[in-house]
Amino acid sequence: MRSLALLLALPLALTACTSGDAPAEPAAVPTESSMDAGRVSAAADADAGHTEVAPHGGIVAEAGEGHLELVRSGQTIQIYPLDDMAQPVSADGITGASAVLHPHAGADQTLPLTLMGDHLMATVPDGVTDYSLDVTVPMASGERREGHFDAAGEAAGHDDDDDAH
Repeated sequence: MRSLALLLALPLALTACTSGDAPAEPAAVPTESSMDAGRVSAAADADAGHTEVAPHGGIVAEAGEGHLELVRSGQTIQIYPLDDMAQPVSADGITGASAVLHPHAGADQTLPLTLMGDHLMATVPDGVTDYSLDVTVPMASGERREGHFDAAGEAAGHDDDDDAH
């Protein structure tokens, strides 16, 4: 009897999931200049079918149970921890965070990220302008968040094409 009830409920559940809600249109991927200017950008999450807008005007990457947001201003990078809905969460208690800088010309460098209130911060060496980042943030909860940001301003898990980063 219980199996019959589940079988009858399945078509209703499937209908609710396909009720005609169209997936969000993918937003344009920001350019290096828009990243430097700190303009608001959005990136489509193809898996979830929704758009996440960066609350601090940066680039959002999936990272563990939540997201990380990268904001660039000149040679300064800021990393904001976000929840699974791309909303800000407390940075209190974060220690040992780092970003591995992969310049397109030169050797990789590890930059320690310093806690600055609600975000983490580091300075990219002078002269390095074209690079990608692998960011690791050990959250106070014990969760380890890892996010990748490429030189074109894309974030892993949020681009809509099949190109490799």
